[in-house]
Amino acid sequence: KWAPVAPLTETKELVYSDPKVRQPSWSRYYSGTSETRDRELSYALDVGLEVLGGGMTSRLYQSLVEDQQIAINANTYAWTTLHDEGPAIITASPAPGVTLDVLETAIMEEGFTDAEVERARNSLAAQAIYARDSQSNMANTFGSTLALGGSIEDVLDYPDAMRAITTEQAIAAVREIFGADRHYIEAHLLPAEGDS
Repeated sequence: KWAPVAPLTETKELVYSDPKVRQPSWSRYYSGTSETRDRELSYALDVGLEVLGGGMTSRLYQSLVEDQQIAINANTYAWTTLHDEGPAIITASPAPGVTLDVLETAIMEEGFTDAEVERARNSLAAQAIYARDSQSNMANTFGSTLALGGSIEDVLDYPDAMRAITTEQAIAAVREIFGADRHYIEAHLLPAEGDS
């Protein structure tokens, strides 16, 4: 029997350093959601994370890499297509001379706009439509959706569902999953012991 994944009950920090590591990395793993457990929240989270960290046009990349130049990369993603609640992840690598603490503070202060949400939801809808050009991809999508208790309609309705997500829903989803009251696992990958 399927059972919900319990939320994290404490915050943990994992630090690993090794001389072979060339670039420090900062990541946070939160308890997320899934389309099976909460379809509306899952879709809104996908849109919100696309805005925040969905590539070089995303809010985090533009702010941290292009504008402030305190990171060399930054992205967000979530495993929302699992049956149960998958992790929602924020990850970034600092620019030379920037501490992980400075990077973390800047990341957690970001928000987003209506225009960014519109671009993100249209992008996700377009990706789903383009994916229909591949018969093997659609077979996999239908198969996995049905195996997890979804329906053919869920797959076919996805583009419209994405385009219907509002800015308020996207912001609320991100705030719910990455809320200040939520526990998480934070991971630091460092080039050498004590470096940041």
